[in-house]
Amino acid sequence: MLLHAFFTTVMFLAVLAQSQAPPPPAPPAAQRAIVSAEDLAVIDAALNHKTRNALNLAKPRGRVLMLDRTLEPCANERSGIRCFGYGEKTTLYVQRTIREITKAHIDALVARNAVAQFLPSAPAKDVLLVAREKLRAAMEQYDANVIASTSLPAYLDDGTALLFLEFSCGGHCGEGNFILLKRGAEGWRVKKAAITWIS
Repeated sequence: MLLHAFFTTVMFLAVLAQSQAPPPPAPPAAQRAIVSAEDLAVIDAALNHKTRNALNLAKPRGRVLMLDRTLEPCANERSGIRCFGYGEKTTLYVQRTIREITKAHIDALVARNAVAQFLPSAPAKDVLLVAREKLRAAMEQYDANVIASTSLPAYLDDGTALLFLEFSCGGHCGEGNFILLKRGAEGWRVKKAAITWIS
């Protein structure tokens, strides 16, 4: 138990430390338009299902902060403030957890997120976009203890979308998920999720 507490505290501090790293250069204006209103609707549905439900455990003190750049894929098994893991073990785990997902679906997600994109606006009113390099100051300014980050969704042929969403809320709170969503009459809804890390 003590080791687990130590590990999760170290993870949270690593997120804060990484937020102080200099930001990558902003993408050209043409690339910024890649994020659509539909993308934001999918992200909001994922937030509704995972983050906001789990936030009851976090007892958020202030607003939810979301990093203003999307996550890129990292070819190893570890996710972090800049990327989501999609190594062989992760891919096999996601395929076993969400039976509808194939390696081609994960490859489509990786391709869609090859370059980090700036989110043009927050996916919902209760979420505040913040730059990685300003994360520590924003946490203090808004008394926030919940940080979320997301990939862009990949849209699949069967009318579903796949994305990776993670959030951290300190000590024993946070998780990373591959989330499969389906579009219905009332918008996007989560079908299934595969948790790849939890603290």
